[in-house]
Amino acid sequence: MENSPPHLPAKACDLQAHRTFKSVWWLLFLVFVAGLSSVSLTLSTLVWFAPSFVPDPTLVSSQKTNNTEVVEVDLSVLNSVKKRLWYVYDTRDKINKQFYADSANKYQSVMFSSDGWAVAYVPDYRKGDEKFWEGVDYQGTIYNIEKVFVDTVSNLTYIKFDGDGFPFISFANWNDIGNNEIVWGVSLTEYQQYNFEKDLALNNLEYKIWQPQLFYLIKDDFEVGNILVNEKGEMMGMVDNDGRVIYGWLVDSQYASILQSGAPDYRAVEWTGYMVNGYVNYGGLTKRVSGFYVDKSNTKVTSSTIGVGDVITRIQNQPLKTEDLARQVLLSPDKFNVAVYRDGQEFDIEIGKNKVLIK
Repeated sequence: MENSPPHLPAKACDLQAHRTFKSVWWLLFLVFVAGLSSVSLTLSTLVWFAPSFVPDPTLVSSQKTNNTEVVEVDLSVLNSVKKRLWYVYDTRDKINKQFYADSANKYQSVMFSSDGWAVAYVPDYRKGDEKFWEGVDYQGTIYNIEKVFVDTVSNLTYIKFDGDGFPFISFANWNDIGNNEIVWGVSLTEYQQYNFEKDLALNNLEYKIWQPQLFYLIKDDFEVGNILVNEKGEMMGMVDNDGRVIYGWLVDSQYASILQSGAPDYRAVEWTGYMVNGYVNYGGLTKRVSGFYVDKSNTKVTSSTIGVGDVITRIQNQPLKTEDLARQVLLSPDKFNVAVYRDGQEFDIEIGKNKVLIK
């Protein structure tokens, strides 16, 4: 047994061991700091070098338009829409055959069929441009383009991407659309709420009964070509250069034809005129008549055909709506009924539609 003098303090611990233990803690601290620096540098490098079309997992920001009450919307719905968005780039703008600058020109399109058909608003498209195009989906995957054509009725550009099994968007029911409808413009990085406003003052004085008139518009700041959806994530339309809404039902109406033949197929009747309303004597009574006055027709006035001077008052037993007239005609069956006011009488005629020759 080792004895220690009782008047002396207890022995201190080993000095070398104490210093070694203290150094280990400093070493661990330095390793931790170095690890944080490495992670920070890696993230900074990724942010600097990653191509601009690689998306975030969620929509990163939201905005509201002026004088518009903010309406809550399920972000999971808008994120689902984001997966249907594709961007078309011009490969001539590619940097080192790898990247696109944030300022590079691109067109937003939306996939509407699982086998690769998408639609976009490309006002400056020229035939041959598509030779230099490529598509980029929401994950940054690049796809070749098989076919491109412009629908001169809707002024939309249809794009066929190589591949299949893609998520696709559905279309809103236009029977439920009203003035001041709330819609959302969606991109890969943000969404913005808009008011769908009706402006009938821009009605053309004379037009073909089947030609769509763009009566709805976005008055606040808008992005040309932006996809507009409702609270269910269904496509309402696209925004043109003037803020006018190109109707989603125009795409929906051509869906079957585009999938079958790769081209639109509009069927309608060749009546040109304008909307009228007034009061007439009818059966000894004064009656209000409103409808489409036929100013030009490819057929003459008979008991089975429509001619100049006739007023179309109903289509498929539904009253005519100025803002919805083209849809009533284009979406009616190949043989449909119209109510006609002629010479103080109103009666029904069955009409057959023909393929519209589009220039």
